[in-house]
Amino acid sequence: MKNLKLGIIGESPGNGHPYSWSAICNGYDYNFMKTCPYRAIPEYLFSKTWPDSAIKHVNVSHIWTQNLTSSKYIAACAKIPNVVENIEDMFGNVDGILLARDDFENHYENAKNILLSGIPIFIDKPIATNLIDLDLIMSMQQYDSQIFTCSSLRFSDEMIISEKDQLDLKDIKYIEASTPNSWEKYSVHLIEPIIASFKSRGKLKNAEIIFKNSSVTKVLVNWSALNAVITSYGNKSNVPMSINYFGKETSIQKFLIDPFHAFKKSIEAFIKMIRNKNNIIPISDTIETVSIIDSGVI
Repeated sequence: MKNLKLGIIGESPGNGHPYSWSAICNGYDYNFMKTCPYRAIPEYLFSKTWPDSAIKHVNVSHIWTQNLTSSKYIAACAKIPNVVENIEDMFGNVDGILLARDDFENHYENAKNILLSGIPIFIDKPIATNLIDLDLIMSMQQYDSQIFTCSSLRFSDEMIISEKDQLDLKDIKYIEASTPNSWEKYSVHLIEPIIASFKSRGKLKNAEIIFKNSSVTKVLVNWSALNAVITSYGNKSNVPMSINYFGKETSIQKFLIDPFHAFKKSIEAFIKMIRNKNNIIPISDTIETVSIIDSGVI
């Protein structure tokens, strides 16, 4: 199997993906990674077995950030051999690019030259918070399977509900889901696992704010066969990220503890898209996700 080379683009405030995503592919340098400013990242990386835990046949070979010093530091942490001063310096040298930034308002500007070049790109969540911006970005694709985008928690065994759990709960019709941090950036982490878990949810009928103040956003989502209340508690909240699935007689609550495997599975899905040249996530799911995000934005 051909080894693939990926480029990575960072960074945005509060987002440590350039460290973790690169390390999931490359492994890490212990002495540098232990000083990573995002303390959760070395904690879960150090708990795994290396190099066995790394994704096989792929390497993050190039990095660009807005700050050359940051680029060199992340490169040292995650064993990235090439630091570039311009995104375009990656073109012709990588098989795909990880846009590992969650500042969605800058996604179009950061992605457009990559898209025009024809390089496959993984755009971090959320790709957009409204359908106009989503359409603008998607219109730049040079072919149908050039863009991969999702919350990695779409692939999280900790958050999605198994078929066995669904059978045990019997006829789930209602879900409550909660996340710290902003609605715009973090509601996607709850919406996508729900959509991925319930293929029989039916058509999205309505999504509307039922409560909002300076920090909390609570949105009621109605599908034809499922209902959910999704709440974000703002940047000062320490509530855990969780999804509570209610059946006829009982319920199951899922908590995010360790995002490592979800990150790994999402990058593996992107690599599969590159190799097979087909979409892994239906565009209809992405449109539905962005529609629900938009319903909570004022």
